[in-house]
Amino acid sequence: MNQATDLPPRSLFLRCLLFLLVFSPALYAAFLMKHTAVDVGCWDMWENAPLLKKWHDGTLTWHDLYAPQIQHRIVVPRLMIIAMSHLSGGDFRWENYAALLIFTANAVMLWFLLGRTMGNSPWRWPLMFAFNLLLFCPMHFQILLWGSAMWAAIPMAGVLGCLLLLNPREQPSTAGVWLRFAGAVVLAEMATHSFAHGIGVWPVMLGIFLFQPTLGSVKQRLILSAIWLVIAGVTIGCYFTNFINVAYHAYNLKPGDNAFETGGSLLEGGRLKAALNFFFAFLGTWFARSPFVDHPLDTAVTMGKWTVAWIAVLVLFTLRARLLKAVLPWMALALYVVVIGLLVSKRASDIGEHRAVTPRYLAASQYLLVAGIAITATLGTVFRRAGERWREKHPDELPELKTGGQSFVGTLGVVAITAFCVAQIPVWQYGLHLTHQWHLARRQAQVLQIFMPHLNEQRGLISIETLDMVKKNWNVLDAINTLQSLNLLRTKPLSTPELSHFVREKKPLPQEKADVTEARLLEDGTLDLKGYARFNVGQPVDAILLVQEGRVISLGQYAPKHLLRIYGLDYEFGNVQDVPVKEMYPWQVRVKLAAPEKPIEFWALDVKERKITKLRVEVTPKSDLIMPGAPYFFREISP
Repeated sequence: MNQATDLPPRSLFLRCLLFLLVFSPALYAAFLMKHTAVDVGCWDMWENAPLLKKWHDGTLTWHDLYAPQIQHRIVVPRLMIIAMSHLSGGDFRWENYAALLIFTANAVMLWFLLGRTMGNSPWRWPLMFAFNLLLFCPMHFQILLWGSAMWAAIPMAGVLGCLLLLNPREQPSTAGVWLRFAGAVVLAEMATHSFAHGIGVWPVMLGIFLFQPTLGSVKQRLILSAIWLVIAGVTIGCYFTNFINVAYHAYNLKPGDNAFETGGSLLEGGRLKAALNFFFAFLGTWFARSPFVDHPLDTAVTMGKWTVAWIAVLVLFTLRARLLKAVLPWMALALYVVVIGLLVSKRASDIGEHRAVTPRYLAASQYLLVAGIAITATLGTVFRRAGERWREKHPDELPELKTGGQSFVGTLGVVAITAFCVAQIPVWQYGLHLTHQWHLARRQAQVLQIFMPHLNEQRGLISIETLDMVKKNWNVLDAINTLQSLNLLRTKPLSTPELSHFVREKKPLPQEKADVTEARLLEDGTLDLKGYARFNVGQPVDAILLVQEGRVISLGQYAPKHLLRIYGLDYEFGNVQDVPVKEMYPWQVRVKLAAPEKPIEFWALDVKERKITKLRVEVTPKSDLIMPGAPYFFREISP
């Protein structure tokens, strides 16, 4: 072996510098989270309020922890939520921080797995940098910035932990093998009881027990496999027993429905084709996500087929060359991603095959790319070392291969990794855009959260989509009140809807930035108001406060033109879409006026800084006659 090419940099300073460079995407993700995470709940996060109340009252039961949320037994996330809510005083951002910690733990485990299969090869450093560009890409904004999506990141941590435990560098003792087995069982149970696709860990790790020789003799591995199967059978059997959904936020399921209900047979109504398209799109969606693709489903399906073909070639080559041991953990990782794809394809395609390109799915599907690249690099390292040993034994034969072959392979590797990293640029670009849009929507949601108790009369006129899309079956105000009563809501609602809670800017917003463009009284007696408002380009106001006599009576919310991009999925749980003219940021509100004869003031709110800026316009009726179609008068306020 050529030690010079197989050792990492000897200088400690250089190694630390390289480590920081390799993990710089993680540092950037932490920086981005610091500036984009908002302390506000979203969608099914509000269903944690009854859970926290039961914990507070001492009435929490195992059923409350184990009950299915759609098709997920989220025992581990529920325990984490209880702990984080109490430790943080009800700061929703702690769930975002937990997601980032899980991603970081996954990256560290991948680093060690590379060490297990590639040793101290210098290629380990650029490969890990490429992996981190995937793991910490802003396209993961839903997982990193939506607390409920964090649950889906936990199973992969369990899988990677199992792979590290069950693929030791050296042959452990018998007691050591059983300790590793016990650790793998704990991690597998954690994965299973975090999100539904965690079930896939059981068949995948069975392959490790059967084919990893460092875990002992064939007899010992068969015993381990048998015990693993028994534990898996009991776990999965319990998982699907009394499989009754308890969640309101469950797509087409209602509380009390069997969570295993499906849309019908795969052989009916083109469902098989839809499931297959979903499967391939799920696996191939990464490079289909860019600012240049409006509807990436077809592209994702095509790339998924090419990705599966690439993995199949690697598998066949590995088996033919009898090198399974060298790449076993990466093969298991690839198999796990394929299993996830199969598990979600039928159910998710019933809802819509276009959901295969939902951003939060990338947190799982990206690992097929990781596994494929790692298998390719590991096989390259194995053949390079085999070539070096051959040349040491035959120094006088084929001397031209001593440098020429190595140089060519090395150049090819550099080109491939560079191309892969450069290809991440448009994905990162689009991810940053979506992260910004998500951040804006969460700021709007926080406005709703702090004003919600004071808007009961306007509830039917105000969209609360940024807080909660299920309005008929779930009252988010109940959750807010419950959390506040438990002192588990850090961003509390305002005690009164008065402007005194905010800092007032001295100068009004100029009309090129904010204005009211239309005021119209409708037949049902509501006033329809439209306008536009921004602080700066890329920074819309978080809400327009409609004020009468110093009290906020309603909120102006965004009503931008909806562009059909990814069927709107990239903008789920948000009101903000791409708008043709960024400078305008249109808003709209309908409000029932208790005192229609009094003028309405308009204030632009920056919820992060708790500052308000007045618009240079008021709206008041033109006459004492208030009737549908009556003209309203816009009065400009002097600066």
